[in-house]
Amino acid sequence: MNNLQWQEMHPNLFLVQQDGIGVVYSPLLGKFFYANSDGMAIIAEYLQLGKPENHPFHEHLKSNGFFQTVELPRIANDGRFNSRELTVSVTSACNLRCVYCYANAGVNFLDLPWSVIERSIKQMYAYAEIRGDKEVELSFHGTGETIVKWGVMVKAVNYALSLLPKEWKIKFTLVTNGTLIDDEKAKFLAKHNYSVVLSMDGTESVQNKLRPKADGSGSYQAAIKGAQALVKHGVFFAMRSTITGLNQDSMLDFLEICASIGCEEISVAPFSLTGRGEEGVPDIDAEKFIAHYIVAKKRAKELGVIFLMPSDYLDNVSARYCNADGESFAVMPQGIISTCTRVTKTEDALSRTFVIGEVTPDEVIINQQRVDDLKSLNLYNFPECAGCFAKFTCAGGCHHTRLISGGKQPQNYCEIMQGVLWETLREAALNG
Repeated sequence: MNNLQWQEMHPNLFLVQQDGIGVVYSPLLGKFFYANSDGMAIIAEYLQLGKPENHPFHEHLKSNGFFQTVELPRIANDGRFNSRELTVSVTSACNLRCVYCYANAGVNFLDLPWSVIERSIKQMYAYAEIRGDKEVELSFHGTGETIVKWGVMVKAVNYALSLLPKEWKIKFTLVTNGTLIDDEKAKFLAKHNYSVVLSMDGTESVQNKLRPKADGSGSYQAAIKGAQALVKHGVFFAMRSTITGLNQDSMLDFLEICASIGCEEISVAPFSLTGRGEEGVPDIDAEKFIAHYIVAKKRAKELGVIFLMPSDYLDNVSARYCNADGESFAVMPQGIISTCTRVTKTEDALSRTFVIGEVTPDEVIINQQRVDDLKSLNLYNFPECAGCFAKFTCAGGCHHTRLISGGKQPQNYCEIMQGVLWETLREAALNG
């Protein structure tokens, strides 16, 4: 990673190289090709001569469509706040005490009032009608563990279905630690065609250390049983692992465990120094992360399992990391509306940035000025990203991490995104 180099030869056209291997890469076109030693010499000559249009390399680029005009990825939509999805955080209660929890869940128990949930669901449909959509998405995720309040989630689902107009579609999503899922709950999730993200962090020793139960005991066996119940009842789920300095060396072992229980998709992401993770959690070594990730990804291909992370999409480019830039509608237990699921209460450091309003039993109140301010959170406004070859796959990274780190992503985060993309790009180019 230390000798990885790149330069932007033309707008949206990069030469990326390491250890004598070069790849010419156009992220917005999804085009790339390998350059051997002879090719690198030709490219070097082309650059030294000032990139003349009559040079054979320039003609090669032109004839292969590398100079075609392409539309830049969009930024947040202009106009009044109008979210495409609703995220409900029904409680701050949690049965686990994850050592890096961004929300410090389980310390103060607060439940979202039913009247607020009801009003939020009505607003979800109102926003869809304004847009002219006939599809809505209701997600359960946030401050605590939703399944601690299983009955509330079931009630919310039934209420949303009771309001669903004919010929409309609704999608349900759940983010969970999985430890409370049993056959009965898995059947409900299957019946309503849920997409589930199950958060689990590794082998038994790793999981029990990073994600202990409230009483200090381990959560590994309960999480495995929850995942097995989902597989048994045909519920699609992706396993999500937060990577820290404690589990960066065990990605391969974690992959084998997930594959053995029938999990078809695993995503990993570097943790952020926030919440309980601000102290006592070893940070990631970028070189180790990249090395273990690449080994695990190759093994996943053999197993027929998807293994991925945010910067590992050669065919998916964006200028927006997520909808926290003013398009997310996440209602937290206090009744506040946050566009970032990591900002869960008014006391959080970035609440004045990401909290855009509140829901009362009678109305939804939006601070439009804060919504407008958030729209600047996109790749085009991050000057340090301007010349980076990974910018459209990483999309500038998590907004919360950026802002909590003083306006720039931590160096090891950028190194991981660049290193993983390079390894993916190099393998794809070498394999034609």
